[in-house]
Amino acid sequence: MLTKFIFVWVLNWLPLIFSGTIILILIINHLFSSRKYLRFLKKLENTKLIYILIGATLLFDTVLSILQYVTWHSSPLSRFFLPPYQPINYFLSYILFHFWLAGLLVLILALAFYLFFKLAKKYRDDLVSSEELPLILLAGLLVGWPNFIILVPLFFLLTLIFSVVNLLVFKKKKNTLLYPLIISLVIVFLIGSYLVEHIFLSALVI
Repeated sequence: MLTKFIFVWVLNWLPLIFSGTIILILIINHLFSSRKYLRFLKKLENTKLIYILIGATLLFDTVLSILQYVTWHSSPLSRFFLPPYQPINYFLSYILFHFWLAGLLVLILALAFYLFFKLAKKYRDDLVSSEELPLILLAGLLVGWPNFIILVPLFFLLTLIFSVVNLLVFKKKKNTLLYPLIISLVIVFLIGSYLVEHIFLSALVI
């Protein structure tokens, strides 16, 4: 019984711990990489972290799908949800909605977010740096669905605030998206679920 409880606890918290670790690496790489004892993390650049995150998500969702099949198959009642009692499409539809759909949805939205800035860079090269582009995609993937809906307006709001402060206080016209993006990412990661629940977005949770 204790083993089962620990296993379920690990499954519930593993994605959050993994995402939090990647965010911590991002913060270190972009804000504290000058410290010698942290420079080894610089090898984990944004593009590599994207591949690691996508790979880990695919692996985790695959494991959940297999466990769902095993769970249903091990029970005399739920076994009737599987072939030959039900077509395999029933099981595939179930795991698609419960395990895969949110990830696929946020991947599409994050790619659209990334491509928007990549296209904008062609017309205004100083809008976003080559280093910030993959960070935009990574941030979208990290917050997930439906927190992505909160990330985007918060990011644009913080970008506007930083632009005004830079212009009025520091007399700089050139702005960086790095700080607004990291700050909005941290905020959404920490309280995104709370905001989703209290601004009537909970119906979008998959």
